[in-house]
Amino acid sequence: MRKIHNLTKRMFDILFGLIGIIVVSPLFIVIAIAIKLTSKGSIFFKQARLGLNGKLYNIYKFRSMVENAENMGTGLFNYENDPRVTKIGGFLRNTSLDEFPQFINIIKGDMSFVGPRPPVSYELGDYKDFDDNLKKCFTVKPGVTGLAQVSGRNELSWSEKITFNLEYIENFYKWGVIYDIKLIILTLFKVLKNEGSHELSENSEQDMARVKQIKKRKIMKLNFDLLNNISAEHGDSFYLLYSARFAKNYDDFLGAFQDIYPKTTIGYSYKTNYTPKLCKIIDDKGGYAEVVSDMEYSLAINIGVSPENIIVNGPYKPKKALERFLLNGSIVNLDSYKEVALLKVISNEHPDETMLIGLRCNFDINNDNVSRFGLDVEGDNFFKVFNKLKQLPNVKIMGIHCHFPDRNIQSYTYRADKILALADKLFESPPSYIDIGGGYFGKMDDSLKKQFKSVHEYSDYAKAIATRFNDFYASFDEKSKPTLILEPGSALVADTMEFVAKVIDIKNIRGSSIAMTSGSKFNIGLLSSSVNMPLTVFSGVVDRTAYETIDISGYTCIESDYLFKNYTGYLNEDDYLVFSNVGSYSVVFKPPFILPNVPVLEYDNINEQYSVIKRQETVDDIFQTFHI
Repeated sequence: MRKIHNLTKRMFDILFGLIGIIVVSPLFIVIAIAIKLTSKGSIFFKQARLGLNGKLYNIYKFRSMVENAENMGTGLFNYENDPRVTKIGGFLRNTSLDEFPQFINIIKGDMSFVGPRPPVSYELGDYKDFDDNLKKCFTVKPGVTGLAQVSGRNELSWSEKITFNLEYIENFYKWGVIYDIKLIILTLFKVLKNEGSHELSENSEQDMARVKQIKKRKIMKLNFDLLNNISAEHGDSFYLLYSARFAKNYDDFLGAFQDIYPKTTIGYSYKTNYTPKLCKIIDDKGGYAEVVSDMEYSLAINIGVSPENIIVNGPYKPKKALERFLLNGSIVNLDSYKEVALLKVISNEHPDETMLIGLRCNFDINNDNVSRFGLDVEGDNFFKVFNKLKQLPNVKIMGIHCHFPDRNIQSYTYRADKILALADKLFESPPSYIDIGGGYFGKMDDSLKKQFKSVHEYSDYAKAIATRFNDFYASFDEKSKPTLILEPGSALVADTMEFVAKVIDIKNIRGSSIAMTSGSKFNIGLLSSSVNMPLTVFSGVVDRTAYETIDISGYTCIESDYLFKNYTGYLNEDDYLVFSNVGSYSVVFKPPFILPNVPVLEYDNINEQYSVIKRQETVDDIFQTFHI
């Protein structure tokens, strides 16, 4: 039924859009002449708006304000007696005639006659960070008018507009175009009564605060001039961090699981991106630090993580480091029988200290890959060793752990079923925790999703894992159930960083176009070796050069150093390339090869400027540990 309603709506839009253009074309000419005679500037006003599924498009209106009004005074918003409104502009706004050029948007398919009004691209922040209700408002095309417009228009808060937009979507899919026609008729009455044409009260402190916040968002929106200014201060390559997005990812990921199995927590994988600011966010939210080395362990301690909130994994734990972890009271998941032997030695040397351990378990999850991590639970030795460990007086086996390099949802159903069965076999009562490991897909751009056979959402993993835990322990009270520990890395951090590089040179070699940049594939993570990361180009050039296909290379002397293969589009020297979804295995994985590592920056809302999260490394940083 939804498809029928959408098809009917599109047919209605095309038919009456064409009729509208024909009927009002004489008025179009009159208005265009009036605009030209009464003020300097263009006839039409064009502005980037968020449309269907968060995609940007240009909305068209008759210009009703002075040229460049968006960058003056209250910016996006107008108020009664606003001096930026032209002589003819006030009349156009009061009668809504300034909206007539949107017939063009309707014919093009950017908009519909009726739907949620489209916000300016930066008005609400980043589409990726919208909550589910707000994103749902973009599941239909934006409209010239809508339920919110006939219910209060500019007097409504955004939360009220969202409520009306969601109500419109529900009613449209119930009644179809008939509901749209009703709203069009109500709109005409509103226009005749001249209600709600002003967006702000000139003297309202609340409205002025809203203007200031929107202006901040506008400053944050990337453009060529902004990137050029940052480059002048910090160099031709740098990372941009979005820590608020990281915090939201944490909440969304954990929330998806806790909705099904409340006793769930997160152990964030430090190795994926150990930027201290991000690690501190995890600790502030009550999450665990999941570390695999003494270096990462020291970082966790240094930023204030309690040792009890540190999970130690990894296949390499030297005796000195293992002893530190155990004596501090951290949870240590033993990876091998060598580590079991070391544990026995350490426990004998410290008989008065209680040591908390878990076992990393390896079993078949019905795929062709054999993981090298953990103890083979299908071998004869595993259960014998487990029983011997239970007899150590100062050692407590708190739980079990598994980790497999497979993001496919089916592999998680296998590992969840197997580890639950194993826990039931090993422990007389539920263990303190069951750690299901990491390796989850995170939020990503559509261009990246298309390069995978399948991509799963947070909720998909929650249904596959948390549902099984909830069913398995349904007969136990909440206190007796084990804590389900998840160890996401990429799922939380991948989309929270961008990498910026500058195009240095473009050459043609035997018919192949190659753009050399100030960055390297080693800057944008392990995944870049197999896929093209999402890319946006910012240019200060007016006459741009189009390429049917061009390869974008790094600055290193490695022949295979390409950041993007077979790019199609405009590209010129001195353009800035912004690669998204690069927060995973990038800043932690790149050695200072040929050039020092680049800085990490983040926009500071308070000071309204980019602050340094990690400074540019220097030659001294690299060579101070060497001796001649």
